[in-house]
Amino acid sequence: MAVFQTERYGTFSYDIPVTAGTYSVRMQFAEIYQSSAGKRAFNVTVEGKKEMSDVDLFTLAGRNGAYSYEVKNVRVSDGKLTIALEATVDNATISGLVVYSADGKLDTTVVTPPPPTGGADSMGFIGCSMAENTAT
Repeated sequence: MAVFQTERYGTFSYDIPVTAGTYSVRMQFAEIYQSSAGKRAFNVTVEGKKEMSDVDLFTLAGRNGAYSYEVKNVRVSDGKLTIALEATVDNATISGLVVYSADGKLDTTVVTPPPPTGGADSMGFIGCSMAENTAT
């Protein structure tokens, strides 16, 4: 899939504007740069809770292999779903993420800047798929 052929890398976070609710977050990863284990490690935090520690994608999926990780039942009450990636060795990386909810929705009243184009901060796909609303 095309989403696994792109990445955003570094240490960064997302604040996705949502209504209060319970969400599931599926993160999509691929090691498209490093060619051996131990060359990259990073942590992933969702809503302030560390969900993944010292992720080594080469060990999990190999070179150019796809890997997905889902965090379920994430309660959001502050109007934003926060996902943070912190590099511990080299750069953190993510290819895409999808947010699902049965009782919340994307808050379209919040104005967000357009996504970056090109360069190191490019993201192949960010999606929010919810009961009735879909945004990419």
